Amino acid sequence: GSTELRRLLTTVQFAVLTSLILATSVIYQQMHFAFTEGMRMDTDQVLTIVTECQNSFRDQVRSLPGVAAASCSDVGALNGSEGNLVFTISDGSTARVGIGGMDPDFFDVYGFSPLAGRLLSEGDASQRVDFRTDELIPPKTILVNEAAARRFGFSSLDAAVGQNLSFAGQAGPNKMVYRQVTIVGVIPDYALDAVAKVIQPAIYWSDPTFYTILNVKLTGHDIPETLHAIDGLWRQFGEERRPIVRTFLDQRLQDLYGDITRQAHAFATLAVIAVFISCLGLFGLAAFTAETRTKEIGIRKAMGARTGDVLRLMLWQFCKPVLWANVIAWPAGYFGMRYWLQDFAYHIELSPWMFLSASALAVLIAVLTVAGHALLVARARPVTALRYE
Repeated sequence: GSTELRRLLTTVQFAVLTSLILATSVIYQQMHFAFTEGMRMDTDQVLTIVTECQNSFRDQVRSLPGVAAASCSDVGALNGSEGNLVFTISDGSTARVGIGGMDPDFFDVYGFSPLAGRLLSEGDASQRVDFRTDELIPPKTILVNEAAARRFGFSSLDAAVGQNLSFAGQAGPNKMVYRQVTIVGVIPDYALDAVAKVIQPAIYWSDPTFYTILNVKLTGHDIPETLHAIDGLWRQFGEERRPIVRTFLDQRLQDLYGDITRQAHAFATLAVIAVFISCLGLFGLAAFTAETRTKEIGIRKAMGARTGDVLRLMLWQFCKPVLWANVIAWPAGYFGMRYWLQDFAYHIELSPWMFLSASALAVLIAVLTVAGHALLVARARPVTALRYE
């Protein structure tokens, strides 16, 4: 076939390769974002144990050598429960928010710092909300996330600190009790599945009534021994009637974002296959071109061209199909990955350096593929090419 057809096919091959490199890069960056910045919480070496979380058990676990911190909480403290509590805000309107319960050590486990005000303290934990009676209870201190501060209509995060809110709770059949709470701090929006869905307004308080999880931050040293010691405490506290259910949070995240991980591995595999096929195509084009231009190269060298001049000429000719491939790969990659990222509530942004990096890698692969062949042709003696002329 013609040289132009060969160049066209090579261009298409490298367009596919560049698109796959770009897609793989974006997916891996989104996966990293989901596991780190997207959650805005430290999940490394964190173990969760399903338990009623008595203080005595928590304190014993906290005292183990391999444990850095331990805290009791409910499920809402990790997952950001859906709105199930209605608050009356200053303008008389209502706002439905989620609830998360945790003791003050929860913030040590997950590395939180307040954006405004302070975190919960032991004094806050002594106050409880009890919907089963209608006796007067002192105002309870709570935290709100950024989404709740915006939903409540505060002009800034600092303006939310010290504000009182009222809400209605069920105290019995057909009986509502109205409570008042005071905001002492604002914390970042977070949730384990934060990347998959928009984080809802939520409040956080200390209420041991509903604790169902023990969150344990490990030091990272002697992990098997630490886990064995925790199992021993589990049996010591009379829990041998049921097996301990403990999970590393990193594993839960892997399960939660398993689709992203599988897609990343699939695209990486396809990219490797595309590299192999594209290199074969370009190497074949290099051999064909060198054969058809042998006399031209001999004449150039006879007229004074140096080996470096011929080598640059050859490499430029071989890289042109790769550069033209960007005309196809960049628009296809941009629209394809932008559509893929729309499935996430929070995601990375596509930036020019991603496209430039993918193209630079494709060019590097092309140069490495043909450099050896091009060098042999460039170093050939002119007499070899022109001996029959």
